Amino acid sequence: MAGGRGERFWPKSRKSMPKQLLDVFTGTPLIQETVLRLKDLIPIDNIYVITNKIIASKIKDYATSLNLENIVAEPMGKNTAAAIGIMAIYLNKKYSNPTLLIATADHVIPDHALFLKHVSVAAEIAEKYNGLVTFGIKPTYPETGFGYIKSGNEIKTINGITAYQIDRFEEKPDIDTAIQYMENGSFFWNSGMFCWKCETILEAFKIHMPDLYQMLMRIESAIDKEQWPEILDEIYPDLQSIPIDKGIMEKATNSIVLESNFGWHDIGSWVTLEAIRTKDGHNNVQMGPGISIDSENNIIVSEKPFIATLGVKDMIIVALEDTLLVCPKNKAQEIRKVIQEMEKVPDYTKYL
Repeated sequence: MAGGRGERFWPKSRKSMPKQLLDVFTGTPLIQETVLRLKDLIPIDNIYVITNKIIASKIKDYATSLNLENIVAEPMGKNTAAAIGIMAIYLNKKYSNPTLLIATADHVIPDHALFLKHVSVAAEIAEKYNGLVTFGIKPTYPETGFGYIKSGNEIKTINGITAYQIDRFEEKPDIDTAIQYMENGSFFWNSGMFCWKCETILEAFKIHMPDLYQMLMRIESAIDKEQWPEILDEIYPDLQSIPIDKGIMEKATNSIVLESNFGWHDIGSWVTLEAIRTKDGHNNVQMGPGISIDSENNIIVSEKPFIATLGVKDMIIVALEDTLLVCPKNKAQEIRKVIQEMEKVPDYTKYL
């Protein structure tokens, strides 16, 4: 899945160049890194991308090994349930009930081999137990920006990796609750990655999201036909916009969480750079020309201008040729507010 706008990474992430195409995080475009992570287990011909119309033509330029025909463009964003549903019917028709890994193009997972070991176990569990498997990340600190999954009864351990029934999903907690979750030991971060058989997820749509399922069936009839783009454009606006977690996973009785301990970073906001980029002796992430004096715990990114800070603490500063963002780190999740205000002024939309 590579259709998001990456609004919390404005001004670097924009409609025509969202975060999944950027190399500011690891030095490699995130979409390319995702493909490279998968290709040792999944043949390149079997790796598909669903994205939005605005950047579909660019995806091939940034994920150079991908097959052009494996890029599917949504007419508009309708959240993860719709995107996953479209790909399920598309791939089910092509491969006849394949096992699907649902990955996203905004994760950083340095240990590819360990990740693929978990993917292999997830596929085995999904196939053996007809399950809807998600990857639960063992918390390493009390994070308040992620959703959590509470595990229930153990199902099976394969190669040292344990699968559990899912007891329940929890929304993003406050810090005290996050500490309790971490101390409890049975809670995992919700990674947003999944594995299941195609027919299993389609049956789940039929049971738990019947209206969306009926529309998917209408779209399925046009796959491999000239009317496919027109049918997508016609039906897509009416698809329910809801995350797969809420639409399916929280309702299904065959939801399974795989306890996962591979290194994982969700590229959610500028603050994520602290976990994946080298910091100086004062805990500053400094990218681009600049100097920091008596400044600490800052994230400073410059595409061109020289940035000098003096006595600055806990700030995000991002300077491009045409824009400058300055905000406290504790406001990193609220950068969307800037975009919402800019959208109200026609002269400002060129900066989006």
